[in-house]
This record gives sequence, structure tokens and C-alpha cells, in this order.
Amino acid sequence: MSHYAVVKVKIQNPDARVLERALQRLAEKLNATVKTNAVVRGWNFRRRVNYLLETSLPYGNGYGVEINSKGEVVVHVDDHDAPMTAQEFQQELQKLYTAEAVKEALQELGYDVTEQEQRESIVIHAYALG
Repeated sequence: MSHYAVVKVKIQNPDARVLERALQRLAEKLNATVKTNAVVRGWNFRRRVNYLLETSLPYGNGYGVEINSKGEVVVHVDDHDAPMTAQEFQQELQKLYTAEAVKEALQELGYDVTEQEQRESIVIHAYALG
């Protein structure tokens, strides 16, 4: 049975380095491997995507992440019996991308940054150097 889902992530024109770091963190949570320029498969669909979080799903090979022609981040997955629904994956990716982008911006401004994950949130501490 197919539960092919496509969801947009509220990230526009992502920084590739930040997106890759966020995807790597999410892959660790899912015991997945990040592949670039790969094909995501599900029950009765195949789609070439920029990134694939490859993991064994009941009806597919993982979560596909595409940056479309409008600069939108889009997730493709057959999420039937998957560890995360497409919406949960989208929310987690958005949270991790935001945390990575904030940390990078603070570091560029000269702050020392630490992070703590707490249940549903990420707490970032910035300390002035010097």
C-alpha cells in the first residue's frame, strides 16, 4: 500500500553546506546514510533528488530531499510504517537547519557556540570571545 507523501519544508534557497549538516544530523537519528544526486524509491514511484537519507523502509529506500526550481526544499517519501512521517521529517529538518544556520551566523560574528537538544527544541548558547 502506497503512502507516497510530498511535503515542502519552510526553507527557501537553502545554503547547501548548512542543509547537508542538518541532513547528516537527521540521518544519524534515523540510522541512515546521506547520498547526493540519488533516486528515492517507494511503492510505485521513483524520483531523482538532490539528497537521499537512505534507510530501509517497508515500502522504500529512504527520505528524498529535493531543491526544486523555485528554491524550495521538498521531501519525497513513502512513509507507510516509516519511523517518521513526511510531516515529522519536515519539522525535524526545519528545526535542525535553523539551528545549524544560527550557529554558523553566530560563529561568523565571533561567538563561541554550544548547543543542547531538549525534547522538542534545541537551545543554543553564544559566548563572546575575548
